[in-house]
Amino acid sequence: MKWSKLLDKKINVRYFLLLMICFVGLSVLLLGALRHQYLGGKKMGKWGYYLKNIAEYPALVYHSLNLILGYDLPLINKKYVPNGFTYFYKQFTDTGFILESVYDKNIQQYIIKLIAVENGQTIYTWTPLLATLHLSKKSQVVHPHLSKDGTVVFSTGWDGGETFEYIVKIDSLSKLVWSKRILPHHSIETDAEGNIWVPTVIKEQNIVYTQLPIGKNIQNEAITQISIDGKILFQKSVLQILLENGYSALLLGIGIVDEDLAHLNEVRPALYSSPYWQKGDLLISLRHKSTVFLYRPSTNKITWLQTGPWMNQHCPDFLDSNKISVFGNDIIRGEGGDYLLHGSNDIYIHDFATHTTITPYSNMMRELGVRTPTQGRLKIFPNGDVFIDESDSGRTIRANKNGPIWIFENRYDKNHIALTIWNRYLVKNGDCKFCLTENLK
Repeated sequence: MKWSKLLDKKINVRYFLLLMICFVGLSVLLLGALRHQYLGGKKMGKWGYYLKNIAEYPALVYHSLNLILGYDLPLINKKYVPNGFTYFYKQFTDTGFILESVYDKNIQQYIIKLIAVENGQTIYTWTPLLATLHLSKKSQVVHPHLSKDGTVVFSTGWDGGETFEYIVKIDSLSKLVWSKRILPHHSIETDAEGNIWVPTVIKEQNIVYTQLPIGKNIQNEAITQISIDGKILFQKSVLQILLENGYSALLLGIGIVDEDLAHLNEVRPALYSSPYWQKGDLLISLRHKSTVFLYRPSTNKITWLQTGPWMNQHCPDFLDSNKISVFGNDIIRGEGGDYLLHGSNDIYIHDFATHTTITPYSNMMRELGVRTPTQGRLKIFPNGDVFIDESDSGRTIRANKNGPIWIFENRYDKNHIALTIWNRYLVKNGDCKFCLTENLK
């Protein structure tokens, strides 16, 4: 039968309506089942797995096409922004440096740059050979950490999807020193001995699955310590830490139990002891619980924990012997997306001595319009200035309570700026070429 004759055939209206009713009914059932699957309801076995894969297929096609065409890059539509630094205090000279990861359109991959703040000049560049790890050249180089011998440690991820694969160390000539495929993500920090602490994902079966009735799709995140030569020294599930310390209600009793229960995004080692923590304790951030806590690996004890007033936060840091700082994204997470609660992010300072939490930079954050919903880095200087990596908005900022001191934006082309991939602010700490540190005290 020719197509023209087939198309000319009349259709019985009743059959057409019955077909449409069946189609709508089946669509409602499938969408309801898919919603149930994603919200962590009772799993549907292999059918749930097939249904989820079918639902994700259009996104896979979309990302694949964008990768092929070269459009799938983390860029922001923004015109009329100068490339590099904008300085607001001519009489002030900043002798620090920015260590940034940025996509270089000339070689079409991410590189690492060390930039002098006082003049915007690039002091040094590393070009990781991502192909040696069988990674796409568009794989992000995340939160690079520089050592005084010129070696850099970073994690890799996001090449059109949300995959984080390796933690990598390269030398000053960008040659591979070692790599480990441990599914690292978010922050990279070092302790007083130079060991690396990074959030990771554990894929193997462990005790958590026997206690949580939500199947094996749970994102079981862990704090992981790695030596300078790439050996795993310590690894512990944050879900187990909470359960073993009596915080099952926080983990399981607040909100829907879904696959991303905690969303670990920071493991910050204490470099010194104080009346409120010991050297080697870890300051840990769980974004999806709006919770920050202190954990002592040697005893497996949570010594302090607080939920809020920060919301969906990033980057807790030790400020002095009795205070910590927290970058509050202050968003409400919903099915329709993330919403800023007060129109901007905020900076929180918690005092262990007085059991109080204040927000002394609220006016500045609001006037500068600091709005990064899902990322963000913070460092508070001894004089009260702040360094902010406004990741989702592509800005790196130094400011005080009165406003900006300088703003750095990396222009990609005349219509776009590049997102920051967790920049660091470094200061000189010795006479060697790479003797730089984040420790501003």
